[in-house]
Amino acid sequence: MLFTIRTNTTLCHLSLLRATACFTGFGDQLNDLEYFEGDRTNLEEKAVFGEIAYEITENWDVTFGARFYEYEYETANLTEFPYFSGPEFRPFPLSEIEGQLTLTPNQSFEDELFKVNTSYTFENGNLLYATFSQGFRVGASNGGESCPDVFVAGNQGFMSIVAWSTIWAKRW
Repeated sequence: MLFTIRTNTTLCHLSLLRATACFTGFGDQLNDLEYFEGDRTNLEEKAVFGEIAYEITENWDVTFGARFYEYEYETANLTEFPYFSGPEFRPFPLSEIEGQLTLTPNQSFEDELFKVNTSYTFENGNLLYATFSQGFRVGASNGGESCPDVFVAGNQGFMSIVAWSTIWAKRW
């Protein structure tokens, strides 16, 4: 089976606090905008995958699977605190975010993943099942500047996942 996934995300977060302006003395010059964040992402993934199941005996089954994939991930982020940026910062609406934030390559990766499952059903109906599988999770991007020893800026990369499990099911 062959598939292609395209995911585009556009987000705009605003925080408006009139009380903050009153207590800090900034008044209305920043329109009480305390926090502004704009995010854009574009993920394009292509993959080919399949599996084969084989009945070794009437009671014992084995399944093998594979997935070959590649992806490209682009991101853009802007975070502003207008009280600290000053009046030169001008927030923009969600409708203008594409013109304000230019996507840049964040990460790309290609790899293969495998899985193996086996199950055996005993004469009394009890089942023993075991599996090994691999997976992945696309990384992300942290916007903003780095804070020492607390925050890692930039590409957070791909995460590989390996799972092993064995299950014993008893018929009651």
